[in-house]
Amino acid sequence: GRGKLCGIISLTNFRQALAEGGMETLFIASDLMTPFSAVTLESTLSEAAEAAEICKTPLIPVVDSMESLKVTGAIQQHSIISVYNDQVDRNDTDEFTIRYSSATKRNAPENIP
Repeated sequence: GRGKLCGIISLTNFRQALAEGGMETLFIASDLMTPFSAVTLESTLSEAAEAAEICKTPLIPVVDSMESLKVTGAIQQHSIISVYNDQVDRNDTDEFTIRYSSATKRNAPENIP
C-alpha cells in the first residue's frame, strides 16, 4: 500500500548493480530491494538485534506499527550494540524497551519521512 515500507536498498546492492549494469542501465527500486525487518517504538533490545541481523544494513527502520509499516525513524545498528553492551556491563539481562525518543533519537538521521 501507499506509504508502507516495502523494502530496503543497501548501498552495497546499489554499488553492485552499477558495477554489473553500468550507469546507462535503468534500475527501479524493486530491482535493488532486499528483505527487511523493522522495529516499533516499543520493540525490545532482542527484537532490535534480530531486525539488525535480518536487515544487514547500518540502519534499521522504526515503524509506528507492524501493520501499517509507516516509517517514523531509524535506529543505527551500532546504537543497538552499544545499548546491549551497556546492559551487559551492568549485568542487567532483563528485557527492556528501546524507546526511540531516548535511546535512538540522538543517532537518527534528520530527514526520515
